[in-house]
Amino acid sequence: MGNIDRSLECYFVMTAGVFGAILIIIAAIITPNYSPLTNTISELGYFQYKTLFSIAMVIIGNSMIPFFFKLERELTSIEESLRIIATAAAVFTAICISLVGVIPDLEYLNQFLLFHALVAVIAFGGSSIYILLYSRLIQKAIAMPSYKGPPFRRFLSYFGYSIFIVFILLMILFIPIIEWLMFILIVVWNVATAYYLSKYKFSGLAGLYYTKDQFPEMLNHFTESLEILKSLNLEDSPEAESLKNNISFLKDALNNNK
Repeated sequence: MGNIDRSLECYFVMTAGVFGAILIIIAAIITPNYSPLTNTISELGYFQYKTLFSIAMVIIGNSMIPFFFKLERELTSIEESLRIIATAAAVFTAICISLVGVIPDLEYLNQFLLFHALVAVIAFGGSSIYILLYSRLIQKAIAMPSYKGPPFRRFLSYFGYSIFIVFILLMILFIPIIEWLMFILIVVWNVATAYYLSKYKFSGLAGLYYTKDQFPEMLNHFTESLEILKSLNLEDSPEAESLKNNISFLKDALNNNK
């Protein structure tokens, strides 16, 4: 499987995030009497170009679900309970983001307003929570000597923490321009995280996903496989490099557990 195939979820969420943000910005620019200084993002769903807003939210939300499952698989052996909670919050939030794009039904406007308010609050609140949790996981991963996963940068964690602070400000002040800032920051964090995840050369390899009890068995398995490739003069092949990476990860993990 090529690097592009392994990183498909990353490219999908990056493309959808940028495209969706552009659609929403275009809708805000061309909508008469609309201003980010006085109007919330959700209000675009009630104006002339509400279809652009709807398409953008559905695309962004749907693209996030497979991406979060991929991100979750790459942050194993760090803090399992935190990883599970972060992924559950992220997937639920992605669903709510898609639901924000539902076009209003004027016949049941009051019921729709309640529904929209609920999913919109979850979309922003949930995003701040999953970003906070993933940022903590990324920070812990970078600090681990045995970490062999995606080459995340420390600033990504600090950026995630700052997004949570912006959300607190939004809840206190509820100023439309802060909501717009929050939206842009969320998209940027997702795109940046997807970018670093897509750069991970060994993304998707099995060695990182076994339980610690299986490490000795899998170390023998990978070592034997590497010896077979060496006997076939394939020591420099991508498959051999992948096996070497797995072997190195497992050896470091076993040494740290002694």
